[in-house]
Amino acid sequence: MTLVRLSAAFALGVTLPFLVPSFIHGGWHPSQIVYALFIVGAGLMGIVARRSGTSLLIPVLLGLVVLGAWRATDFGSAVLLPYEWRDGDYIEFEGISTHSASPFGSGQAFPVHFVAISGTTDLPDEKLEISIIADLIIGQLPDNHSRFHFAPGDRYLISGEFDEKGLRGTSGRVYASSVRFIEESDSGLSGRIDRIRANLADNLRSALPEPHAGLAAALVVGDRSRLDDGLRQSFRSTGTSHLIAISGLHIGVVGFLVFLASASLLGRRRQLYLLLPFLTVWAYAVMAGLSDPIVRSSVMFTLFLAAHLAGRQRSPFPALALAAAVMLAVEPSAIAEPSFQLSFGSLLGILWFAPQANRLVNKYLPLGGTNRSNPATKFVRGVVIALLIGAAATTVTTPIVAFHFHAVPIWGILATVFALPAMLPAILGSLLTGIMGTVWSTPADVASWPTWLALEYMITVIEFFEKLPFSTIDVGRVTAAALAMIYVVGIGYLLRKNGLSVWRRTVEALRDGSIDMRLAPLHRHRLPMPILLVTVGLAALSLAAVTTQSGSELRVTFSETTRGDLSLIETPGGRQILIDGGGSPDGAVKFLGDRMPFWDHSLDLVILTHPHADHVTGLLRVLETYDIDRILHAPIAYDSRVYGAWLNETEPLADRVLIAQPGITIAFGDGSWLEVLHSGPTDYSTDPNDGSVVLRISYGDVSFLMTGDASTVVETHLLASGVDLSADVLKVPHQGSKGSSSTGFVNAVSPVIAVIPVGSENPFGHPHQEAVDRLSAVVPADQLFNTSIDGTITVTTNGKRLWVYGAK
Repeated sequence: MTLVRLSAAFALGVTLPFLVPSFIHGGWHPSQIVYALFIVGAGLMGIVARRSGTSLLIPVLLGLVVLGAWRATDFGSAVLLPYEWRDGDYIEFEGISTHSASPFGSGQAFPVHFVAISGTTDLPDEKLEISIIADLIIGQLPDNHSRFHFAPGDRYLISGEFDEKGLRGTSGRVYASSVRFIEESDSGLSGRIDRIRANLADNLRSALPEPHAGLAAALVVGDRSRLDDGLRQSFRSTGTSHLIAISGLHIGVVGFLVFLASASLLGRRRQLYLLLPFLTVWAYAVMAGLSDPIVRSSVMFTLFLAAHLAGRQRSPFPALALAAAVMLAVEPSAIAEPSFQLSFGSLLGILWFAPQANRLVNKYLPLGGTNRSNPATKFVRGVVIALLIGAAATTVTTPIVAFHFHAVPIWGILATVFALPAMLPAILGSLLTGIMGTVWSTPADVASWPTWLALEYMITVIEFFEKLPFSTIDVGRVTAAALAMIYVVGIGYLLRKNGLSVWRRTVEALRDGSIDMRLAPLHRHRLPMPILLVTVGLAALSLAAVTTQSGSELRVTFSETTRGDLSLIETPGGRQILIDGGGSPDGAVKFLGDRMPFWDHSLDLVILTHPHADHVTGLLRVLETYDIDRILHAPIAYDSRVYGAWLNETEPLADRVLIAQPGITIAFGDGSWLEVLHSGPTDYSTDPNDGSVVLRISYGDVSFLMTGDASTVVETHLLASGVDLSADVLKVPHQGSKGSSSTGFVNAVSPVIAVIPVGSENPFGHPHQEAVDRLSAVVPADQLFNTSIDGTITVTTNGKRLWVYGAK
């Protein structure tokens, strides 16, 4: 274990300057004099030890401590800006993205380096990087470029507010009001890899619904920007965010399980079995973006494999310690980063306990005696090993989580343990689906079915634990001394002679149960278990298919959104019409993913009522994700970056675009039809709300009036035109604002049911009480629905009767 001691000494030296702030700020400080004397003393000790014939280990260890401290002290910082920029200044410049973006608030953060700055040509000699916070790209884009993907190597014109505090060691940040694409640059190998990653993520979005596609992209390519906000919050509240941030846990689980599988298939004689986990881990690391935590974890695992190759595989600690020391030598500041600590802790738990788990299961949970090649035995043993490994990794990192975030997730370990068995099939299935989608979409769709099951299982587990009470315990401030004491005590306990007794007793308790008896019949037959597993999988898929079919009625769903308007119409013949997309970039695709069959990635008709961001933003993702047969809108002169992006995206689809005009009727061939009653632009109002497309959807004797954000000006115009406005269901105009739902209009519609699709975070106080009073004079109180209170509302009709379902 000499290598462990040497590596630990260097790591200790790197840590000390972060505990003594004067080291970082430069200048000759008395503490540095102490270190200098320490170096001299260590050297003298080494000379004395060498002449006396004693071990040189002690002075070498002391020397490594000092070397680590000086390395951390000498580590550079971000380059300062040579410009007179201050917090709050509005700046404009051109920059080239240097790394992939990562989630930041409701947008994304990515670094760029300057290539041209508005107002000056005096660029610094040293390459400067600045962080950009943005949500989408405007302007014309090349084919297959997403407006939500900031690719390394691309050149942008960036405008926004400057903040002197940078991210990732950059020299400041800009909260961008606009990021306009200029050109695609040659970014070398890293850029090409990023393009491949982006294509894989796009293929996943084409083959899987949301939020499954976003989760798959997070697990495979490390792109959490595509993850649904609600699901991201579920992972965060259950203390399982580490499952969606690729780190040591993912590398360790994937690498070690492939390691076991490779050893089982190839045998351990010629050590060829080490090649497969090595290639798998690094291929996974490349696809995941080679971020610092991923590279660190991959290096650690590689050294673990190297120890096996050198025949020194009895302990993974030397390889792990050496990897940590090498990475700290390259980047000493990593010692203070939670990502480094969590990656190291996860791999420490996995690599230490995985062999123990395998031996314990072999000894105490044999499941079939000597017949361990039985599929049932392999499956159950694999699940048990994965559960034990997940519990070990989560347990080791829990004190680090408490130290940095001042809270301990109560259900985090259990949620991780139950979700972990699906992680490997979810990762491998998502990778297979993404790769197949590049070649041929049909097999990718087939591969997506079992992948969807694994992802659905993970989502269900996380959402289940989120609903349990007392999700976290606030532990307050945990000192570094307390954190160190926890690990010292834990390591001391595990190194005891009988330190594994707790784990053994736990496994023995499992063995004493009825597991063997219940699985015994399966041990005698090899064929039934694979058939059973396939049958169960097909049954689950069939159940999902049945529960997501629309049936023989017309169904209209009014979505609950944080802000904006979003409705889905499903006709008796299976036609799907989306009206507006809400104000969240991923809200519409998440909404569709929850309500459409998981294999269905097409829409018959998409309608944009008017160009405001709370109606059009979500449609940009829909255009990227779904195959759309027809688009209906009424172009209006309106200057906004989101609406400009919509016009840019729909321009190449001109052969599918229908311009909304009053009198247009679209029949869906199943007894249902749509008619346009009003659309902009108008000669009596310049308000974009008054350009809203107003529609009526009819089936049998029942009709729905969909009004966009039309105001009383449009209502008065419609009343004067003499058009028939009567409808059984009214989508209340403009979220129930004061300037809508006039008395004459509500009386003319005379609805049986009225739905106010208002966002739960609406900043305008909608619905207004005066509008509610006018509606209540016609619609009974129990038939006036508000999505911010009642949740998503679904109205179903067979052409004669109506049924209403609320989500709350």
